[in-house]
Amino acid sequence: MKYALVIDGIARTISKVPVWSVAPQEAVEEIAETDADGETIILQPARAAVVGVIADGWQEVEDDVFAGYVRSDDGTWSAPPAPAPSADELKAYLASIRFDAETGGLVVDTMEIATDRDSQGKILAARVKAGAEAGFSTTWKALNGWFALDAAAIVALSDAVLAHVAACFAAEETVSAAIKAGDVTTREAVDAAFEAARGG
Repeated sequence: MKYALVIDGIARTISKVPVWSVAPQEAVEEIAETDADGETIILQPARAAVVGVIADGWQEVEDDVFAGYVRSDDGTWSAPPAPAPSADELKAYLASIRFDAETGGLVVDTMEIATDRDSQGKILAARVKAGAEAGFSTTWKALNGWFALDAAAIVALSDAVLAHVAACFAAEETVSAAIKAGDVTTREAVDAAFEAARGG
């Protein structure tokens, strides 16, 4: 067991030993002797036992209670709630989910297209080639197989990937503004706002 200074239901300070307003004392028996004249001399007066009184605000708690823990109405203790994330932390989290969405791929017609940064570069290169040569065609390796693409299909694929990436960044911009305005204050709210901004 240990002791906590409890203010407004929160353990503010922890002590391994009691903090007393009146320290406990054991009973003391009287010690006396008689002098040569027959008079009794009290060498130690008797004293009753004193029950210790813990200082106001302090209470005995279990060993698994620490400073900052919160006491509920039923007397149980729990760890303090995690502090709310800062706006900068929320924006960093937002950037991470935008990146995951951006690079997580998309479906164009029946093709499952990778949209990681390397794949985006390859799609752009194919589009440049298709723009330079109207008769250009290639076989494209998608996540679900091989697909023969002519120049028009390559341009359409590139447009779809560009729209996907742009939508992810536009959603990030929208949610970032909401974080700055104080309208989005949790990671869960960031997730929901990002999906809504993307039209999900």
